[in-house]
Amino acid sequence: MGTEHWTSKISLNEAAVAEILGGEFDELKDAKIAYFNEGWDSWIFRVNENYLFRFPKSADSSKRLKSEIRLLPEIEDELPIPIPAFEYVGEPSGKYPCHYAGYEMVEGTPGVELPELKTDFGPIAKQLGRFLSKLHSLPRKTAEECGIPVDENLDALEEIRKDALAQLEKVRDVLPPGLPEKVDAFLRQDIQRLGKHSGASRLIHNDFSNEHILLDDARKKVVGIIDWGDVELGDPAMDFAGLIQWQGPDFFDAVREHYSLKLDDEAKDRARYIACSEGLGDIHYGIKTKRKNFAVSGAKAVINALR
Repeated sequence: MGTEHWTSKISLNEAAVAEILGGEFDELKDAKIAYFNEGWDSWIFRVNENYLFRFPKSADSSKRLKSEIRLLPEIEDELPIPIPAFEYVGEPSGKYPCHYAGYEMVEGTPGVELPELKTDFGPIAKQLGRFLSKLHSLPRKTAEECGIPVDENLDALEEIRKDALAQLEKVRDVLPPGLPEKVDAFLRQDIQRLGKHSGASRLIHNDFSNEHILLDDARKKVVGIIDWGDVELGDPAMDFAGLIQWQGPDFFDAVREHYSLKLDDEAKDRARYIACSEGLGDIHYGIKTKRKNFAVSGAKAVINALR
């Protein structure tokens, strides 16, 4: 088996982070450092209780973080939900070969830790519909000047299918009987019928999943959207796929009611297809890293996509 996407040749722990930060920022020489979380692309460490620092796992992730650092200050005042505001930007050094950044914590609980919205998700759908409307309508020029990647061909489904089928083989044995066959058939459908986004690509979060949507304790309000490392100019269905992963096709419909931009007729089917692929990846990631909530959330995403 080849190297997994989330692995890194770089080693990082609390002591190393303390040395990195202390060497670059005088006010952080005696900072309290604690491991907080990690994802496919980055480690996250909590600093002095109320700051989070992201450290990319690869040169590619570092490059994307640099673009993110440039973009977020340009759009934060335009968006109706808080996003990270970077206050620290670290340069590559002998202690750590990538750019890194720190921001004051956006308080809230990730949706992956609250998989079921036990209350009516109408208020949340309204918030997210308005958020995506604004995000997807922001000027392309701003994103391009910040070095945000552009998917102008909007033809990623073939690559998504290839990756999803590979992920299916890795998790086939842990899926309920009969489900692998249904997933396989779903992935091998004629992707031409899923269409393409019409018009120019739009600014998208591109990883709009429940781990990056923060809720208040009552689960009635979205209080933050985090981790913009995959932001690009692309197909808005990519963001809607995250909604299906989390709460299913009905959530797509609920959010779309408050979305002011045009979506092509096949956008929902395309979002379901993407959600299935992402769900398989989350199952594999959750199993390999022993993070049960990701595996459970991924399995739910696959089932939601097939509904």
